[in-house]
Amino acid sequence: MTNIVKGDEAKKAMCAAIDAIHDAISGTLGPCAKTVVVSGVEGRPPRILNDGVSIVNAVHSDDPATQTAIELFRQISNEAQQVSGDGTTTASVLAHAMVEHSKKYLAPLDVKTIRADLDVILHRIEQSSEQLDLDNEDDESRIRAVATIAANNDEWLGDVIAEMFMAIGDDGMVNMKVGSEDHTIWSQESGFSLPVGYASPMFANTPKKACVFDNPLIILADEIVEDFDTLTPALEIAVENSRPIVFMVNDIKGIALSNLIANKLGGIVNACAIRMPKGGYDTESWFTDTAVFTGSLNVFRGFGGDDDPLGINKVEVDKGHFGTVDRIIVKENTTHLIMSSESQSQEYKYRKGNTIDVLHQQAEEATHSFDKEKLLARANRLNGTAATIHVGGVTELEIRETRERIDDAVNATRLALKGGVVAGGGWCLVQVLREIHQSHASSVNHYNMWVRVLTAPYRQILTNAGFEPVIEDHLRYRFLDALTLKDSTKEILDPKQVVINSLKSAVSIVSLIINTDTMVILGE
Repeated sequence: MTNIVKGDEAKKAMCAAIDAIHDAISGTLGPCAKTVVVSGVEGRPPRILNDGVSIVNAVHSDDPATQTAIELFRQISNEAQQVSGDGTTTASVLAHAMVEHSKKYLAPLDVKTIRADLDVILHRIEQSSEQLDLDNEDDESRIRAVATIAANNDEWLGDVIAEMFMAIGDDGMVNMKVGSEDHTIWSQESGFSLPVGYASPMFANTPKKACVFDNPLIILADEIVEDFDTLTPALEIAVENSRPIVFMVNDIKGIALSNLIANKLGGIVNACAIRMPKGGYDTESWFTDTAVFTGSLNVFRGFGGDDDPLGINKVEVDKGHFGTVDRIIVKENTTHLIMSSESQSQEYKYRKGNTIDVLHQQAEEATHSFDKEKLLARANRLNGTAATIHVGGVTELEIRETRERIDDAVNATRLALKGGVVAGGGWCLVQVLREIHQSHASSVNHYNMWVRVLTAPYRQILTNAGFEPVIEDHLRYRFLDALTLKDSTKEILDPKQVVINSLKSAVSIVSLIINTDTMVILGE
């Protein structure tokens, strides 16, 4: 059965979805944030959450039209999360304020004017941002401030994350696992990343659509694999040794891919397939460098062709031809290999170090700048750093909640290092108001709307701290520290990109509401 919802009823469903999401998520904003308990499903225990995306994903309505709208906004939140890794709660607070203004004052919102104002706002935010420098000791406290705020004002986590990034840089890989202590610590590892992901999302084995294996067997094959029998000897070794296996190949398709997925889904073997980067020299260099990092041989055929002495016939594959790492994290478009310092044997260190030295030597001898850059890029990626955060806690629920906060803080800190910071706690948006007031793009109605919207995160943060001044008061105050309810004496910073993406997501949601005339709800 199909149910068609039109006009005002469709918009009411959209607004109801915004209200539901806002009610669930708004209390998690700021240093005095509260947590949200989400009931378990299918016999699983309840979850304690305070990150926006996870809460949005849990919101549900019995009304089919409202649920459809929730799913639309959920999609926008998830897309924003992929871009910035944070800011979902702020986006929902901004969107809700925009809709509430329209309902309260019966003032229709115009998409064109809103987007014109948004351009002015974003330009002002860009102008007010400041860059952070990992090599500048004075910026260490600012990096710590960003991490602490994003971790819900947890100073221990802020210190851990800031110290970690100071060591591994803003491009370093970050991995998380359950720690053995009741507090969170980190360790530095060796990391290697590839710009490709799994051959099929069916290989994912985590809720965040990643395939994560510890201590896997890794096999390299510069081959287009279509015959499943080609994989059988290696799979048998993996099953015999109770180890997950990862095939890193030129390409895999047809029966080989479908049967490998079937074996994985059937619980016969934990497996994943990765198509290596393509492009002449690049393909060869990625295979070579991955072999160096993992200790795997290129089986089935060597790089020099069928006569290459490194080529190994598929029936001769044995355990000695596999490589391994401590952990592999495979996502849709990226693959991360991590090797802990404890697992780096003398042979491993020599193999990697010697290859890096050779690449540097070749770069010095290169006659073309293009070749030199390629060789140095290979040396840098082999010499890449990574970190593992060992998440501490007494109970599983505590560890899970801490992990979510760390994930937000890591994303926010990396964005701050790459894109700069602005005044935090919603104050950056309050400061932007004067720019909107001077803009000819905004009508009186829209300026009043922006007063309500741009102060909304700041007001929500103070509301969560038990303090609710009216909007006009906000414009008189200096920035208040929500923990003390006094003028802030410390630097409170947000990543510029998180603020920008929150605004863009909010406007995207409101534009969707304004432009929606009909909802078609498909029934069973």
